[in-house]
Parts: sequence; C-alpha cells; structure tokens
Amino acid sequence: MEALLKYIEPLKETVKIIYDAEAIFAQREIALLELKGEKVNKSLVKQKIEKEILLTNIADTVISVSENDAQYFREYGTHDVRVLGHTIDIKPGSNQFAERKDLLFVGNLDYNESPNTDSLIWFINEVFPIVQQQIKGIKLNVVGSANAPILKKIKNKSVVVHGRVNNTDKFYNQNRVFIAPTRFAAGIPFKIHEAAANGIPVVATKLLCHQLGWKNNEIIIESECNATDFAKKVINLYNDKTLWEQLQNNALHLIKTEMSLDSYMHTIKRILK
Repeated sequence: MEALLKYIEPLKETVKIIYDAEAIFAQREIALLELKGEKVNKSLVKQKIEKEILLTNIADTVISVSENDAQYFREYGTHDVRVLGHTIDIKPGSNQFAERKDLLFVGNLDYNESPNTDSLIWFINEVFPIVQQQIKGIKLNVVGSANAPILKKIKNKSVVVHGRVNNTDKFYNQNRVFIAPTRFAAGIPFKIHEAAANGIPVVATKLLCHQLGWKNNEIIIESECNATDFAKKVINLYNDKTLWEQLQNNALHLIKTEMSLDSYMHTIKRILK
C-alpha cells in the first residue's frame, strides 16, 4: 500500500476503492516478540497496528477476514468494514470415530521461522511425548510441503512426515483428531476451516480460537498454549466418542451455514454496491 498510494490517490474521486485485508500482520509480529520473551509495551503495540491500519484510510471500504480483525479496524477509525472470509465445501468422509486413529497436522512447513513450523516442533518436543504416554502406539501424521531444515532433527519415530500430497482426503478420513498448536499468527486459520469441513474435530490454541470466534467444547477444543493443557485436551477428545461426534456435527453445520457459496456471493454483492 505504501508503494501504491501515489497511484491510487488520483482515482479517489472517480472510483470506489476497496482494500482487502488478508490479516493485520502487526499482530503476528507482536506475538512472536512475546513468544521470544521480549517485553512489548502497549504503546509499541498501538504504534505497529496503527501504522498498518492507517494505510487503508484511502479506501471507501475495508474487507476483513474475521470479526476479530474487523474490530481492530473500527477501533482505529475505519468506518466501513465488512467481514468476508471464504467459501468451502463440506466433505466429512465415511469413517466414524471407531474407524479412525492417530493425529493429523496439515500446513506448509518450508521455513524454520514460520508459525506452522514453530507450532509443529513445539508440539512434537513438548506435547506429543505426554500424549504418547497415555495413548500407546499413537502416531502423528504431518502433511504439507516440508522443506524447513529443522524438520530433519525430528527423532520421534511415531511422527510421520508425508510431505506434499496431491489429495488430502484419506488423511482427513483416517485420522481422529486434528491439531493446530499455533503460538503466533495473524488473520484467520484456514487450516481449521478445512479440517472442520472434512469432518475431523480440532484441538487448537486459544490464539486461533479467538481469531475464529468459535465456542469452546461446542465447535472446537480450546487449549492454553502450554504442553500439559494441550496434551490433556488432545487425549480427552481422542478418547471421548460423544464429544468427538458433537464437535464434528456442530463444525460441519457452521461451515455449511456460514461458508456456503451463496452466503459468500451475497456478501460480495453487498460490498460492491
């Protein structure tokens, strides 16, 4: 936006300008600093977010991916903010609770410093050993392009890195619980939408649940960002058929209701009016 402003500004009087915000990236930067143990004062947080949001002042309308992000834009003076996520088809697979086993992680893992890689390594080193003590023989299946050098250091033989695959359907259908142990991020976690649409219940950190706005124990399982709590939540969901089925059904209903093509197109038409 900094580069484009001088080209967009002359158009202001003749066209409607819509800014599509994928995320508020300052939030991710701040979370990473905190994760590293650095003190982040409130004025720095405000400064970073304000600098990013002010770039959108030229727009008539700002599109946000979530109500959570939309609220930030409103708080910093953006008047016309609309929420537009994405559309996704539901395909829950045929396997029921008893026919599934193991854990699943899906995401790009090409860089050591990415939120996905950080979360996976944290889970493998800190959380998974606790889970393995309680659920004998359990495996963690990892799907997604996996070129981050740190992945070569994984020693746990129960972690299976499949890399990039052409079709993820069988993984969603065969595994019982999807993990999303993200510790810093911005925007909205599409991987959770995809998992829910494919019928596999999710345990996620409070950070991601807050981004989604999903109800804990109804649509998703929310965990504190510490190994003991995350492991406890995974073990409980893995063993509780009633809870598992409730989460699966509720999440599928939410995806069908809020992320249908009709709903998506209706929102776009309203934005373009």
